[in-house]
Amino acid sequence: MFNHGDTGTSDRMNRTSVLLVSLALVGCALGTSLVMESTYEPPESSDVYYVSLGDSITYGMAGDTGVRMIHPYPCQVSEALRLERHLNLAVSGATVSYGAGNNTVNQLFVVPSDADMVSVMIGVNDFGFNAPLGEFGDSTPDTVYGGLDHLAKGLKERCPDAFIFFMTPFKYLSYSGQNGAGYTLKDVANAVEDVCGKYGLPVLDMYEDGMFSWENDPGCDGLHPTQSFFKRFTTKQIVDFVKRESGLF
Repeated sequence: MFNHGDTGTSDRMNRTSVLLVSLALVGCALGTSLVMESTYEPPESSDVYYVSLGDSITYGMAGDTGVRMIHPYPCQVSEALRLERHLNLAVSGATVSYGAGNNTVNQLFVVPSDADMVSVMIGVNDFGFNAPLGEFGDSTPDTVYGGLDHLAKGLKERCPDAFIFFMTPFKYLSYSGQNGAGYTLKDVANAVEDVCGKYGLPVLDMYEDGMFSWENDPGCDGLHPTQSFFKRFTTKQIVDFVKRESGLF
């Protein structure tokens, strides 16, 4: 997950946007796409359009195998809510700051303005890359706080009628201390809470309440939860949260 990339220029970011749009034509089950468009219409299906943003955890990377799981958690959530449309824009290695070429600035470029629901889980790669944490009030993506502010504000402007929510990163079971920049992953989770509070966006706290542990997920690599863990814990948490907070279901 912590594969370093360059910061990129605006030309490269534009090319990345074109690539994301091109990949949007491929289905989730192929394991190489960024998109899941359901191939069936379940009984009493919902026309809510769900878009998910994030890093390899949202993309669905199965540990350090380099293989994408068949049903990443956004796919599971879509099926549980009987959604007809789901777009997964997550990219492995993505950051919320300019810490890598794959960052949520690029993902924001291609979020459909007609999305009804948008979820974001991001931040663990910023921690792993030792990106500057910054402070509350930063507004440019040079720091974690600034990247979160840029993304939250950008999503509200791009999808003013959507239910937008963030999730804090899961605990990093293999590394719980400070990074090279002197902060912890809990500090990143706090930054998510701070910035979302500024913009009135609800937060599902996966750091404290996500149930991610060696006991609950013995097959994980310490960073990426397994598909079975998502199915057992995460999907229900997200579905219950959305039903309680969104007013869409």
